[in-house]
Amino acid sequence: MFAGFLFVLFLFFAFFANAENLPHDGQLLDVLVSKKLITPAEAYEIKKDMTEIPYCSPESVRSLRTFFILQMRYTYSWNDHSGAGVRVGDESRFNIRRFIPVFIADTSANSRLMTTLYMPSSTLINTVHYEVDLDGEILAGKLKLGHWSVNFATEECDSCTMLKTPDRSILCLYFGGGDGGYDGYMKTSYGTALGFSGYHTGVYWDGYIPGCKELIYGLTVTNSKPNDIFVRHDNGISCWLTLGCDVKRQDYSVRAGVTLGYSDKIVSAIDESSVLPSQMVSFGDAYGFNPYFRGTFGDFTLDCEFMLVSLEYGKTRSSVSPLYTTASSTANPWGFYVLAAYKIFKSNEWGEVEPTFRFSYIDTDGRGIRGCDVMYQMSWDNGLYDRVSAYYAGVNWYIDGRYLKVTLGWEHLDFSGSPAGGAKAGVSSDVAIAQLQILF
Repeated sequence: MFAGFLFVLFLFFAFFANAENLPHDGQLLDVLVSKKLITPAEAYEIKKDMTEIPYCSPESVRSLRTFFILQMRYTYSWNDHSGAGVRVGDESRFNIRRFIPVFIADTSANSRLMTTLYMPSSTLINTVHYEVDLDGEILAGKLKLGHWSVNFATEECDSCTMLKTPDRSILCLYFGGGDGGYDGYMKTSYGTALGFSGYHTGVYWDGYIPGCKELIYGLTVTNSKPNDIFVRHDNGISCWLTLGCDVKRQDYSVRAGVTLGYSDKIVSAIDESSVLPSQMVSFGDAYGFNPYFRGTFGDFTLDCEFMLVSLEYGKTRSSVSPLYTTASSTANPWGFYVLAAYKIFKSNEWGEVEPTFRFSYIDTDGRGIRGCDVMYQMSWDNGLYDRVSAYYAGVNWYIDGRYLKVTLGWEHLDFSGSPAGGAKAGVSSDVAIAQLQILF
């Protein structure tokens, strides 16, 4: 209901987007007189009546901008158990990875209302927020109100059109995600995703020091459960603090910093003696630490990020499937990724070619991780493991910048270790990806 209201509100703004360009009633009457459709006397009487009635021309929206993001993808994937060459769960599929309509209503020279839809997805509305640019002597930066991605996991804040790889790293899905299988204090199933970062509803402030714009900071207060635009009694509060620097020069740019976060009511824990589905009896809190570095040096790009989250009730009670109860101890999963890309070819006629490499690693510290929790539409179950390494290699062909881009890539994942301790045979997964991106 709330999502529908926001969408209707946005359409209302869009209807009046070009109100300033419509002819005023006085001008319209003059045209009717010149065409001899009405007499001057009749026009005078109409104008006299109009002056007695309050009349307001809506100016809440100055302009409306829309564009669409389309990413079509073909993937082929398979498993190799214990490195023995036993292939399991081969999948070949073509799908629409992302179709994202974007609507931006400029309400003034320094403020706007933005809505993005996300398809296919269980949540149609991806973001909806109102933002204002401030440039004062004390406060300078951008204020956002609504549903947006928090600064924890900086790659989540990038538009999908700007990604060097078909998808964000496995860290983004694992440390973000949502509280799956939970509804109205009932827990029907568990996933391993932490539900810590991602998209939240709240107040966002991304500021800089007026005397030194290269020093940046961020303060954010949101609800605790990602991908949920509501604030309810079972959806707690999250607080986020970012400190860093943003340096831009003619031949290079560097953005580095650290984000600290706290969320309550993250982990939905059931009673130790219960089996799913079951009544949820307690929530676990979480603390996060996220240093990052992002640099561009000419045609070379280097991004790296580290994430550590401490979760109450975080460790799984089962080595086969994720299960978190009030007897679960605190888990401290951590991980990092390093991405490097270099444009080796640039041509006005043929565009730009950019090889990209990325290494990602996650140690769940007993929480567990599955392939379906970190890879898009991985439907086969490769079991529950404690650690995963991911190697990506691919090439981007920017035919017309990010407006028309082709990506070919390969990602290899190695899962190892048992989250409940003891020996466990590993499993490898491979995914070949071909993707076409169109921005219009």
